[in-house]
Amino acid sequence: MARLRRLLQPPLRLRRSRSFSWKEKRVMKKWLNRLAIGCGSLLALLVIAGVALFYATRPSERFFRWVVSDATRVEVRQGGMVPRTGVTPKIWFEVDEPHAVRELIDNLRIIDPGNMIISCGSQGNPTFDFYKGSKLITSVALHHGHRVRAMWWLGDATLTEDSRQYLLTLLKSHGLTEDDFR
Repeated sequence: MARLRRLLQPPLRLRRSRSFSWKEKRVMKKWLNRLAIGCGSLLALLVIAGVALFYATRPSERFFRWVVSDATRVEVRQGGMVPRTGVTPKIWFEVDEPHAVRELIDNLRIIDPGNMIISCGSQGNPTFDFYKGSKLITSVALHHGHRVRAMWWLGDATLTEDSRQYLLTLLKSHGLTEDDFR
């Protein structure tokens, strides 16, 4: 029995109470203050990042214009923003004249949805790929002829009526029918 008691005892005897010297208390207080400041700074950065992410992922015409402002070419292709693996999407037409690209960007106007997120389950058709030289800047898919979704948005943005008419006229002028983009 005594043998079992010795085996179950902790190897070290721990002091039950200890008082700290004034130097140790000062060091601990500094450390705790630094920890509190670090945690507060980290929390502030997380809040700022969350707000920035919210505003970047909701449909915004101003942010969209900033992203595509350097576009030099636009490809209009069949299919949605996420092409199927192994399938090369059909490119319907390309806009590469600077004034035509600028006109297309200027005519893509959306109604600010506020904090509301509207989205359908489709990938959209057609998709407008905006390029700067040979580098893809972003993709914007037309959904059901009246909404668009950029690749970083969480939802769809409703086009203004003038913008909708412009896009439908542009697509029809290149030989597409409404059945191609519904």
